[in-house]
Amino acid sequence: MSETPGENTGPEGNQKNDEPEEKIWPHEWMLRPCDMYYSEYRVCNSIRGKFNQIFVEGEVADCTQWKVDYEKCIQWKKSGDQQSYEDLVASEKVRRLNRLKGHYANDVWTKRQAPPEDWDAPLPDWLAKRDAKTFLAGKQNEINTTGDKEFELYIPSCTIL
Repeated sequence: MSETPGENTGPEGNQKNDEPEEKIWPHEWMLRPCDMYYSEYRVCNSIRGKFNQIFVEGEVADCTQWKVDYEKCIQWKKSGDQQSYEDLVASEKVRRLNRLKGHYANDVWTKRQAPPEDWDAPLPDWLAKRDAKTFLAGKQNEINTTGDKEFELYIPSCTIL
């Protein structure tokens, strides 16, 4: 049985020597690199970290979740374990919710659903008149009338001699 170039394909039709496609994980964007979890665990468990926790929160924080997340991350990266991935995403969602708890609980300001209708209205006359005398307005006027002769200085370029 001789192999022709077209026969050397795997089950998906790819060449056998091609690397397999990586699985796309839907919430991977919210996960940190594994060494970040370990780093957070080390900082949390350090003497300096403990002093900071007492100073800011008034009590020593429980650092075990950082270690658990590190272990789950390593397990997920090495073997592609679905359960470890889901646990890690759930932990990040809880951490994010705790971080934004004050924002969600804030009832001082009413949150708007859309920008104001006149958000791009022209400035009032008195404000436009005041701003006409600033350095930036003068520079913009100079660019509009004569052009910017130094514009090329701002464009990144490379010259090989």
